[in-house]
Amino acid sequence: MEFTLAGPLATVVGVLLGWLIAYQSYRLSASGIVSQWRREIRVWADEAIGVLAKVEASSTKSGPDLKAEIDAHRVDLSSLIDRGRLLLPNEQEEKIDVHKPCAYRGLRHRSLDALMAAYRVLGDELAIDGFPDKKTALFQIRREFVSILQAIIEPRHVNREIARLRKLSYPKYKKDFAAH
Repeated sequence: MEFTLAGPLATVVGVLLGWLIAYQSYRLSASGIVSQWRREIRVWADEAIGVLAKVEASSTKSGPDLKAEIDAHRVDLSSLIDRGRLLLPNEQEEKIDVHKPCAYRGLRHRSLDALMAAYRVLGDELAIDGFPDKKTALFQIRREFVSILQAIIEPRHVNREIARLRKLSYPKYKKDFAAH
């Protein structure tokens, strides 16, 4: 009986190839999940920024239809807050407010705090100490919200990655990317 390395070597190579394929598949799947989550966050944030801008504009208006407009904005903010809980869930939910329904236990994400602050300022439930008027307070809340979301979405990182991929995909255009 002759011993040959071909069989065991083929087995080892097969196992390594199987592991490599499984690992690459996992990486692609994880990358797809993160990309989908980022898209959902962007859509949600885009809507929230639009509502916050409308809220800010409404804050200086007066007239008979103002209450209905403010109520509509508060409904939109409330909806955005709850939809945001699906993307950015509370933390420490097993320790804080355990008597509440599970989505409302714990500490709200900072981005939702900004939306909640706008909701409360608009409804005169939150003092605007330190700000000359509601419009300024709501403007600063929107800026804070955008800054928080920018840290989550990381558009600069995404833009650098897109530039890198374009450079790889279009070698004849390398001179366009020389500064990157």
